[in-house]
Amino acid sequence: MSEVPIALRTTLADLICRVAGQDNNLDWTDDPTALDLAEQRVEDLVGAKHTMTQLRKALGQVSQFIDRLIAADVHQHGSIRLGESVFTASMTSCRRVLPGMGDRLIEFLGADLARCVNPNDVRITSARGVALERGMDADLMENTFYEHVIAAEPELRVLPVSQRKWALALEDGERLPPR
Repeated sequence: MSEVPIALRTTLADLICRVAGQDNNLDWTDDPTALDLAEQRVEDLVGAKHTMTQLRKALGQVSQFIDRLIAADVHQHGSIRLGESVFTASMTSCRRVLPGMGDRLIEFLGADLARCVNPNDVRITSARGVALERGMDADLMENTFYEHVIAAEPELRVLPVSQRKWALALEDGERLPPR
C-alpha cells in the first residue's frame, strides 16, 4: 500500500477535527476540505481509507481502555452521575450450555423449541434444508417466508484478492470495467 502524502494527511486531520462533535447529517457538497479530498488520486484515497481504518481501531482500543478505567473506579468508589448520565459498574455473568449437553437440551425442549427461537435468527440455508428434508420445494419455501431487498445505493465491500478469481488476473492498479 502506498504512503499517504503529507498534504492528504493534513486534509484528513482538518476534516476529522471539524467533523468531531458534529451530527451525522453533514453537507459535504460545499465543504472546501471535502472538495479537496475529492480531487485526490484513487491510490491516495485507498491509502487514506487504510489510515482511517487504523485510526478507528486505535480509537476503539483507547475507548475500551477508558471504559475499563471508569468501570474500575466506579466499582471501587460507587456509581456516579455526570450530567444526564449515571455511571455504574458490576460484575457481569452469563450462562452457556455445558459441553456435550447441546443435543440433550434440544431433545429436552422438543416441540417447544419453536417457542424459544426467533424466526429472524433462522438462517435461510437451514430453513431450505428443513424444506428439502420434508420433501418440499425449497425455492417455494424461500419465496413464501423471505423477501429480496435491494439497496438504494451501492455498498463498498473490501475483500481479499484471493476470494475472487477474477481479481487474481488484474495487475496492481488495473481496473475491471464496470458492468
